[in-house]
Amino acid sequence: MMSKAEVKKIVEESIRPLRAALQLHDWQFVLVYDTSLGKDRAACTRDCQRHAATLTFNPAELEDEQDVLWTLLHELLHIYHAEFDLYLDSVKVPVPKQVFDAIEPSFHNACEHVVQKLERLLMLTFKTSPKKLIAAVRRREN
Repeated sequence: MMSKAEVKKIVEESIRPLRAALQLHDWQFVLVYDTSLGKDRAACTRDCQRHAATLTFNPAELEDEQDVLWTLLHELLHIYHAEFDLYLDSVKVPVPKQVFDAIEPSFHNACEHVVQKLERLLMLTFKTSPKKLIAAVRRREN
């Protein structure tokens, strides 16, 4: 468990270079630190049309700097499938509520699996980590 101040410091120092590494320059982020997420480390809510997202971090579930950095990267990777949120929103109205309620969990589960695969791709195929991505961006800036 980490303090809110510790998590906030790591996130605020790291989000800009990670955004740059992931080419998310056109997205705006609101950062929230909240222990009401239960056992979840973090959550990402996206608004594709405004290119805005809220990243919520649960300090009670984060263990150390590496955990915070991988969690931040994970939540930023969710931005890549934000356009699919538009699809989900578009079927919400014409589809009966019972059908939508059956589809929505599968959609979110699929999104989570895609993000996990992207993480593995970065880690295993490209042999990188959040710290390496941050360092590479900072070297390019100097």
